Amino acid sequence: MKGESKKAKLPFRWAAILCLALVLGAGAAPAAAAQTPRPINVLVLLGEWFGDAYFPLAKEIEARGWTMKRVGLDDEYRGCYNKKRDVVLRSEIIIQDKMDFSGYDALIIPSGPQFRKFRENPSVFKFLRDAHAAGLLIASFCVGNNTVKDAGLIDLPEGPAFFPEKVTLVKAGILLGPRGGGPPPGDGFESAPINEVCDAVARELGRESSSLNSAVKVDKAPLTLIYIANMGIQVETGGTKVLIDALFDKPNPAYRAPEPAVLEKIIKGEAPYDGVKLVLVTHNHPDHLAPSVAVRYLEAQTEAMLIAPSDAVAEMRKASTDWAKLEPRVISLDLENGDFRRLTAAGIPVTAVRTLHGGGNSPMNLMYLFDFNGRRIFHEGDSPGRPEIFRGFGLESAPVDLAVVHYWFPFRADSASFFQEELRPDHIALTHLPIENESDMPGKVDLIKPSYKDIFLLLPGMTNKTFLKAPVS
Repeated sequence: MKGESKKAKLPFRWAAILCLALVLGAGAAPAAAAQTPRPINVLVLLGEWFGDAYFPLAKEIEARGWTMKRVGLDDEYRGCYNKKRDVVLRSEIIIQDKMDFSGYDALIIPSGPQFRKFRENPSVFKFLRDAHAAGLLIASFCVGNNTVKDAGLIDLPEGPAFFPEKVTLVKAGILLGPRGGGPPPGDGFESAPINEVCDAVARELGRESSSLNSAVKVDKAPLTLIYIANMGIQVETGGTKVLIDALFDKPNPAYRAPEPAVLEKIIKGEAPYDGVKLVLVTHNHPDHLAPSVAVRYLEAQTEAMLIAPSDAVAEMRKASTDWAKLEPRVISLDLENGDFRRLTAAGIPVTAVRTLHGGGNSPMNLMYLFDFNGRRIFHEGDSPGRPEIFRGFGLESAPVDLAVVHYWFPFRADSASFFQEELRPDHIALTHLPIENESDMPGKVDLIKPSYKDIFLLLPGMTNKTFLKAPVS
């Protein structure tokens, strides 16, 4: 999983960086057009000895501009690919007793011998029934059809109805497909009905089909960034809002706090801070979190969920007079330095990674990577900023739309190289700027802008930024 850094060959960039390092000593986009429907979001069920068909299915889903998450009972599974054994895939979402299916459209069950293993644990069958009851379209093919039957979603005898020649809607919300090529020495994925299944999913969901060989492009919904204070932001796309490090009122005097009127709007859920689904807290420092403010927020906004380090949650618990009411909506993460955890909260897939806080081990700092409505956001909290901590948890596995990082990152050679040559996010928001640097830093950032796709400072009083739809081939 570890990435390898690449050597930069950018004389102008390094000249700019070196000059600015000596100095340092250490625009809203046009209004968005009418939105098109968001990409289809699918779950793909993993199991022990998953089959070859998974890989072309994942490729086809990506080619259509859909989003996909692997879901399974266990963290890691062995499988096969091109008749080679012991290929490993990790579940991105772990099946739990109560799952939030909001934001997902379909659950696809590919072929493979894993259906036999599922029979040893009925939790997977409950998961299928819950997904179907939540309105997800269930689509399977080949022996994956057995899992749908084992879950009690269909009652069909072995034969043409159970393995139809074409992908068929056999019941409301249930698609069954034909057999694939079978295990080695069969042809495996080569005759699996990948395109046909995806076409049927698109058809049943009322979306245009765009197969691997088509030239159709899918647009991402606009992404709106609202700056609140220090590293506090709100991001919104497709009507879903996430608030990060914005619930504080008395920080270190070197940094800005949210304006009292703005903080009151956030707590009351007044526009544009209404309808927030998820709150992320990177760490328990007063310029990122005031536990009492977070408690007030959760008391007022009864639908919002919150993820935070365990030490921050402990302080919130002390600040609350009725923690039992709030606790079900709070996810407390207790990770060792360098560990990460993938989870889904409020229907949003999130990866949390623990790092040192600057150069120290306390408080616990969490970096967050999350995907919603086709957009991918990264927020690093108060990490040390070294490139090695950004590798190994999936950050580099897909394009990042917005990275929120410290203002000094592009002025330090190693982190600048990583963001220029490896990560290459579409937009970089520079934050945690001391008040004393607010007047001179904009000019310094202007000098390095040619080295990035889009890089800008978050400054008090700035207008909200809207990043328009970007085509995905």
